Amino acid sequence: MNDSHSTISSHRFSEDTSQGRILVVEDNPKNRKLVRSLLEIHHFTVLEAGDAETGIQIARQTPPDLILMDIQLPGMDGLQATRIIKSIDSLQHIKVVALTSYAMEGDAGKAKAAGCDGYITKPINTRQFIDDIRPCLPEKRPITAVPAADQSRTDITLLIVDDDPMNLKLLHGKLCRQYPNIIKAVDGYEALAKAKDVLPDLILLDIMMPGLNGFEVTRQLKANAKTRQIPIILITALDGHDYKVMGSEAGADDFLNKPVNTHELHTRVKSLLNMKVCQDRLLETDSRAHDTELALPSGEALVDRNFRVQILVNSAEQCNKISMYLFGQGYDIHINEDLERSAERIRQEPPDILIMENQSWPAAWIELCANLKNGGGNRPNCQVLFILSETNLESNFSDFEDYIDDFLTQPINIYELRARIKVLLKKKALLEYLSKGKKPTLRQWITDPATGLYNFEYCIHVLKHELQRFSRETSHVAIVMMAFNMNASPARKMPQNEFDAFVIKLGALIKKNIRKLDVASRRSDQTFFFVLPETDEEKTFRFIHRLKKLIDRQLKEIQLMRCRASDLFVFGYAVCPNDSIELEALLQTAENRLKKTAPQQPVNADGRIRATTLNQR
Repeated sequence: MNDSHSTISSHRFSEDTSQGRILVVEDNPKNRKLVRSLLEIHHFTVLEAGDAETGIQIARQTPPDLILMDIQLPGMDGLQATRIIKSIDSLQHIKVVALTSYAMEGDAGKAKAAGCDGYITKPINTRQFIDDIRPCLPEKRPITAVPAADQSRTDITLLIVDDDPMNLKLLHGKLCRQYPNIIKAVDGYEALAKAKDVLPDLILLDIMMPGLNGFEVTRQLKANAKTRQIPIILITALDGHDYKVMGSEAGADDFLNKPVNTHELHTRVKSLLNMKVCQDRLLETDSRAHDTELALPSGEALVDRNFRVQILVNSAEQCNKISMYLFGQGYDIHINEDLERSAERIRQEPPDILIMENQSWPAAWIELCANLKNGGGNRPNCQVLFILSETNLESNFSDFEDYIDDFLTQPINIYELRARIKVLLKKKALLEYLSKGKKPTLRQWITDPATGLYNFEYCIHVLKHELQRFSRETSHVAIVMMAFNMNASPARKMPQNEFDAFVIKLGALIKKNIRKLDVASRRSDQTFFFVLPETDEEKTFRFIHRLKKLIDRQLKEIQLMRCRASDLFVFGYAVCPNDSIELEALLQTAENRLKKTAPQQPVNADGRIRATTLNQR
């Protein structure tokens, strides 16, 4: 049995809001996507399996309220799987609805004899699907409307455009919990009018519409100075690549295929909204922003140099395929099959595009991507494209969504790959253009101008993320506070200009010597703050000891010969989960230890804390 076939949808609702849990056993990924979309719009939790064996295993581990079973499965067929499920005492009460593409005479009787409680033929009638399965749902799970989730983006307005009411309803259902302000349009003319009137933050636009199609709507919006900065995602049921070429030429920012995958939808929407937020903030600092005639050019016009694309996958065959697909596109392509040897090089000089896969080095790529997305390296805005199998999409999505800009499912389509790369480079070029001159860059908003370290607000953002990661992976995270001891004679006597110069040198020293995974910030004029992922208490003591040695060396260089780090600074720390798993409690613990100025821990020559002292503090 291949566990890779087992997936769980990310739209998992709480017991109070979920309309029930439905297991879909279907080997065709496109059919699974369609059924998942139809179920999620009615707020069901969806479990998925690509074969009968995996379906039975999931049913045992997480009994659903209903099973939708494809009959023509590879290996064990759906009828045999149904017989096994009905023979298990704990599962025999669960109703099974058979799905089949080949409605032959007698199939309904065979399904009933195997224990199926219902029978639906494919292609599925999307308008009637929920009504078809309604009789098999437990009575305790009525299909009712569910209010939007509390954590919604009420400051964001989306415009969704489609001439099919069912498609509008599906998109609205997938997005309304997170983005409750959604405006709808049923044709191109209405879309143009509402876009100019409302100026939404993002437009999701169907291509194939009567009258004015999506290409022409995009072209007109991008030609208008008032609306050209609104990101547009084109959505289509067409196969092939011509529509992507035409969409790019019209000025579209991204693309989605029907049926729309929930993870793809939210990834594309999130990426473009982040770009627009950055763009809007930059424009607010520019006095010319009020002059619509001086609006920024499209990202497409900015792609005027050879971008560096780094391919970092485990399979040589996959590397060669991606390289071949990108051949002739004008990119400077680099291939590295060994992350251990190339990770540091990538950190030092991040590429424009980094293509990675989820099959190899899980801990290493998380650290590498985190560093790239936190602004490390000399080339800003490195775009990370992640490749993974569709069957693993839902189960792996939450692990990497904070570290990537986009993803691509296998098997890789040449035109889809080229479109994804083109869109990411377009975003990168626009961000770099907006960051030129005297305008503040995104990195400048989150850094302290004197030291070049991050500011405290950004450090807290990272800490929140690490605490969330702890809840998933039970990985330690530590915080350290380092403050000038202003009661100490050296600090008190230091002139202001010398103090400022020392702080600047100290910031450079910290940046150069901490791990790429760690995040250092300047909390105030006299206090520094560190977030140390994957760090327990002993490693925290070692970090403080190393930091003191570095500062001692720096003090010696500036000829404060009689002053040591222990004289000039006091330290406080806290470790999750030892001290707490709550952010405020960790901060308070570190503050308290900072005030108490605990005595220095004895350390061996190799930097290790003596084991006998760890329990004697």
